[in-house]
Amino acid sequence: MKKREKRQDSLHFKGKQKFKSITSREAPFTYVEAFKILRTNLEFASSTNNAKSILVTSALPDENKSTVAINLALSLAENRHSVILVECDLRMPTFCDYLQLDKNTKGLSDILTSGMALNECVIGLEDLGISVIHAGTLPPNPSELLNQGRMKEIIEVLKRHYDYVILDTPPVAVVTDAAVVGRMADGALLVVRSRFTPGRTIRMAKQHLEAVDVKVLGAVLTRYDGKTAGLRSAYHYKGYQNTYGQKRGWKKY
Repeated sequence: MKKREKRQDSLHFKGKQKFKSITSREAPFTYVEAFKILRTNLEFASSTNNAKSILVTSALPDENKSTVAINLALSLAENRHSVILVECDLRMPTFCDYLQLDKNTKGLSDILTSGMALNECVIGLEDLGISVIHAGTLPPNPSELLNQGRMKEIIEVLKRHYDYVILDTPPVAVVTDAAVVGRMADGALLVVRSRFTPGRTIRMAKQHLEAVDVKVLGAVLTRYDGKTAGLRSAYHYKGYQNTYGQKRGWKKY
């Protein structure tokens, strides 16, 4: 298993997209707490449904599904769980950019096509406490590649070695990849971007998953602004933010 030793305080990608990590010193208090709540809910669902392999998808592109998948893994790792992230989005992968990985290393598609050993493609991020398998070489036939017995074997092997296997997949209302992988997972989280995705599209995405017997554990709402929605929360109080910021060594924000 490859290891990355360089410490990263912030995982902000400098390209067109920007990944906001909960491990960043600039991460807002409410942002970090939201993923802790998600972690708690997932831990409860996992204990009652014996769900260890969790698929993360969205209805449409640009709903921040990969951001949710990575930060969920980081949050679980902070609670002393062993976690591996598997990038099953073989169409528009982001892990190498978001997590600053070497794009020349082999990944999931290389395991599925060339028979590479699984442990040769696992990258250990000791600074973050998680392991990662990125997409690898982009194939011409992602759906067909994922829809094979080898993929199921990979997930089952990883479940024996990690507490949680987080599977990031393409949007389910656009391509079939998520439904294909979802049949091999214990449950799914549907990421929904606030004021972006039409309700009928969200319902269609849920139906696509349930049509192949994927258990939808819940939905994750992204880019939600409680202030503009006219809602108030105790977590917005200045005292909470200052106390948390001092513990993290942040400046006032």
